Amino acid sequence: MATKMPAGLKISPDYTEDNVGFALESLLSLVSFPRRRYSLEPFSRGTERWLGADARLEGNVKSFKPFYMQFKRPYAYPARSTSKIIQDRLSLKLRVDPHALFFELHDKKASHSDFQHNVLFRLRRRLLKYGLGDAAYVCPLFLERAMYRRKLHFSGLRLWTRFWMTHPW
Repeated sequence: MATKMPAGLKISPDYTEDNVGFALESLLSLVSFPRRRYSLEPFSRGTERWLGADARLEGNVKSFKPFYMQFKRPYAYPARSTSKIIQDRLSLKLRVDPHALFFELHDKKASHSDFQHNVLFRLRRRLLKYGLGDAAYVCPLFLERAMYRRKLHFSGLRLWTRFWMTHPW
């Protein structure tokens, strides 16, 4: 179960950032069954730091270009929280009920050449400039692994009778 921290009522997920890639890969395996249309290729820590992405999504689909992803895990604040995130979203007239999801950006460490978001931004700019693909942050909209597995299981059961379709969505 997701845990609540006392400071600002912050809700943390019950999984790590590394689990986001595994969750995404299981979803892609489900939606592309029985064909293997997608491949999620994770990068080493060194490559990730240099490239700004955790993994690359390759696809066997006409005109599909590689998509580079930096995985993030979500956090949340309930609507009753006095956190800056809740206040900012309310001032923009955005919904925060029952809670507002967000992800944190990490501070630059001494061994890093630049902030992670700057490295990812430069990668995206280069990919788009040369028509080679795209890059973005990928953050799930769930806080509990068990809920994700349950929803994935039921989605698989619904799609099972139509597995021969080329476009399951």
